This record gives sequence, structure tokens and C-alpha cells, in this order.
Amino acid sequence: MAMLINLSSCPYLMTTLLSYLEYLKIATLLKKIQKMCLRHRTIYTAISVSLHMFSLTISYFLMLIAMTFNVWLFLAVIIGSGLGKLVTMTLMEDTKEDSSQSHCNMP
Repeated sequence: MAMLINLSSCPYLMTTLLSYLEYLKIATLLKKIQKMCLRHRTIYTAISVSLHMFSLTISYFLMLIAMTFNVWLFLAVIIGSGLGKLVTMTLMEDTKEDSSQSHCNMP
């Protein structure tokens, strides 16, 4: 007899489950990277490190802008961040819909 658990009544269990699912995604990605040949893995690592450095640089510049204590610049950073997140989420949802209808997933 299966026992059903109401996840909404236990936020800790829900958080733990979500973090475990994220761990599984990362573990799967790491396994795929390990299976890559050395050349592709090196290129992937170089691109990943470059993107991280670019993102970190932009983040520090935005922090410096916010630290000028100019209200309008601070609001521009906050609004720009929110709009960027909105656009990114919209594009990611479109990508998920397109991938489900891709000819590659057809039997």
C-alpha cells in the first residue's frame, strides 16, 4: 500500500526534494562532461570559465553603480535586472515548448 505525502504541508520536505532534484541534474551534467573527449571538455571548460568571469565583471560594475547612492542609477539597475530576468524566463519557456515539438524527439 503506497503512502501519499502532501508536500504543501511540509515545506522542508519540499525544499529537500527540490534540492535533491537539482543535485541529480548537476550529477547528470557532470557525467555527460566526463564522457566528452578531452578536446571538447577543454573547450567547454574554457567557455564556461569565460562566461563566469564576464558575469562576475558585470555584477561588480552594477554593484559599483548602485554604491554611487544615486537613486535613479540604483532604480535603473533594479529595473534592468527585473526586465532581464523576465526576458530570459520568457525565452527559456519558448525554448522548452520548441524542444518538445522538435523533429529530434519524434519516434
